[in-house]
This record gives sequence, structure tokens and C-alpha cells, in this order.
Amino acid sequence: MKFVKFPFKVEKQYRLPGYDYSGGGYYFVTICTQDRLNILRCVGTDPRVRSSYKKQPCGLLSEFGNLCQQWWLKIPDKFPGTELDKFCFMPNHFHGILIIRYKCKAQTRGSAPTNYTGGSAPTVGNVIQWFKTMTTNEYIRNVKTQSWPKFSKHVWQPRFHDRVIRNEKEYWAIKRYILDNPKNWDKDKENIMK
Repeated sequence: MKFVKFPFKVEKQYRLPGYDYSGGGYYFVTICTQDRLNILRCVGTDPRVRSSYKKQPCGLLSEFGNLCQQWWLKIPDKFPGTELDKFCFMPNHFHGILIIRYKCKAQTRGSAPTNYTGGSAPTVGNVIQWFKTMTTNEYIRNVKTQSWPKFSKHVWQPRFHDRVIRNEKEYWAIKRYILDNPKNWDKDKENIMK
């Protein structure tokens, strides 16, 4: 029997099949920098980090990390019907809980007042694409005006990881993971310096 190599690249399924990502829900999102560069927090030999290393094992937010945090906090203004929960910028990746409220045509009696009732609800992909675009544009601006180091092709990895948070137990476990993540940086699989 002769085997023929399949001529097309088979992509890994990254999203939950059949799930409506604009229909509302809680999402645990992780975004990594390209080549896992430590550009979100100051780590290693940065003198600003050494004095606070015991309190902040993964360093202080870098200038770019601060800009990313500012753009992350603008998401609810850009996308009505979204809310942000706990989030954490690590040296080379980001974790956050993104909430997309259900799209409702009309408020029903007794429904939560935070339910989204405006136009079409954004998807997780819409939100993350906007965030990556805005932060990449900021980085490019600062390469030109503030002599930030140039990057190769992308600031962020092309994809992102998300997990639909399916129940309250999972929600609290993810929230705890986000809160504990900075102090566990030395053991983090994304830490290329360990």
C-alpha cells in the first residue's frame, strides 16, 4: 500500500466545537509574546527588580506592560457587553478572565441589569484581535519614538489560548491560578530563564 502525504496543513482545533463565542460566558484567556520574549515585566538583571524580587518574583511591569494593562482596561469601553475579571501580566504572557454578557433582544423581568442588550455581541476573538492590534501599534510607535528594541515579525504569538469557564468551581480555581501566578514564576513553564 502506498501512502500519499496530505498536501494541506492540518490545523489543531483551538476552539470548543459548536460553542457560540458571542453568546455570552466567562473565558480564561492566555496570550503569549512572540518567541516568549520578556517584554511585559522587567526581569533578570534589571536593577529595579532586585530590590523588590522577594515581593514580585516575576518583576515589575515594564513600560510596554503598563501600556498593555491600559489597553486591557479599555476593553469594556470598546466592546459594550464585556467585563473584565482578574488578570495578570507575566514577563512573557498574559492571563485574564474575560466576560461576555449574553445578547438579549429585550430585558426580561428579573433579569440581571448587566446583560448586554446592544448590537451584535463581540466574540472572544474580536476582543483579543483588537487588544493585540492596539498594543502592537503602541509598541511600534515606541520603537520609532522611544528607541524600544525592535521585534521580529510580531509582538504577540499569532494565536491565543482560551478556555470556556464552565462552572463556579472552575471559575474560582482559575481566579486563584491568576492570583498565584506571579509568585510561581520561577516554576512557570513559560519562563525561558529557568
